[in-house]
Amino acid sequence: MQTGRIAAVKADINVTPLVDVVLVLLIIFMIVTERINDQVRLPTTSNPALRPPSQEKLLVTLDKDGTLRIEGQLVPASEIGARLIEAHAKSPAAVVAVKADASLRYGDVKTALLSVGDAGFDHVGLITKPDARAPRPTGVPGGAPPPGTFP
Repeated sequence: MQTGRIAAVKADINVTPLVDVVLVLLIIFMIVTERINDQVRLPTTSNPALRPPSQEKLLVTLDKDGTLRIEGQLVPASEIGARLIEAHAKSPAAVVAVKADASLRYGDVKTALLSVGDAGFDHVGLITKPDARAPRPTGVPGGAPPPGTFP
């Protein structure tokens, strides 16, 4: 015999399938991101603006193996900050150009750029590869940059 009461409706949401799907997606994304090769793709330009040759320049180069050179001199990783601060003290208005190997990871290039900025340099740029499809600039034989510009 029924007493006339209707059982209350249970409105709980079962989140277990949702958690399962999210965890599977998380695992998939973790595996995929490890497989991605995040190489630096250097921008190309058809006609770079040239700086006047009288301006002071400092060339910072990152080699394929991650070693850093300042004006062609190999700098140990422990001395990078001190050497850049020393270079800034000698010529605080210098324009710094960072030239990195294309096979380096973006994080390595970013660390070098941050080190240059931390040393106090205001004008920092990346050296780009010329666009092979673009016509060479006129007025310069062979399209070579004039003397006194970055390579």
